[in-house]
Amino acid sequence: AEMAGASEVEWFVSHYWGNKFAHLVDTLEKHALEQQEALTPDVFAQTATEFRRTGRIRGLRGKYWICSFSINQWCISEELGSHWTESSFYLALRSETCVGTLMVLDDKLQPLTRSWCMFEVLQTLILHDERPDDFTGLVFATRSGVLRSGNAPMETVMSFAARLADIRMEDAAASSQADKNMIDTAVRERSGGFEQMNHFVRASMQQAVVAAKDQLEENLAGLIERLDDGDEKHLDAIDDEQFCISASEAAASAS
Repeated sequence: AEMAGASEVEWFVSHYWGNKFAHLVDTLEKHALEQQEALTPDVFAQTATEFRRTGRIRGLRGKYWICSFSINQWCISEELGSHWTESSFYLALRSETCVGTLMVLDDKLQPLTRSWCMFEVLQTLILHDERPDDFTGLVFATRSGVLRSGNAPMETVMSFAARLADIRMEDAAASSQADKNMIDTAVRERSGGFEQMNHFVRASMQQAVVAAKDQLEENLAGLIERLDDGDEKHLDAIDDEQFCISASEAAASAS
């Protein structure tokens, strides 16, 4: 981040380090593309065309906080501080310019099985309650699209939702048992504890399922309408043809 040029965070990225880097990049591109569509529809049309042609987009704007690039990995103890309220994760999420948490999901939903990702979800839940007007909350995304926008494939959303139904936040693991204990304690000390955490995560996925359902129904309705229009045009063409045949027969009889 220091080499590229630091900026104020807009989206906090929660992800699993074990996933492929290309998956992370593809997911962020899809999210940035959808954000641009919402903000500047005209520019979006051009970038969408380029994305379909090349698979990459130039000039997308978005400020994403990613721990592997924003934290000095050679000074972890300094980055984490003596208490979790001093950690870079916490300070980035609590930034006034942060508008939401973007969780990058893989097929196994591995971020939801890691304690530090759970810590990020906890802070996201708190911010969601504190800033309901300007904080988006928890947004799930994958390389096929942002789930709750309705643009991700229905089969992807359904697969993720089915897996999430069997995941409990209290089962999350960490490479350091001390980290897990610290994060578990922070969750339990909050009113609602793990029960509220599980509900919050499931509610976020439920939004994605509803969005996918609405988008599918809209697409099906449009397809049915197009087919209906095609039937009417086909019937009109048949009627015209039959009229021409009848007129020709009448003319032949008259002669």
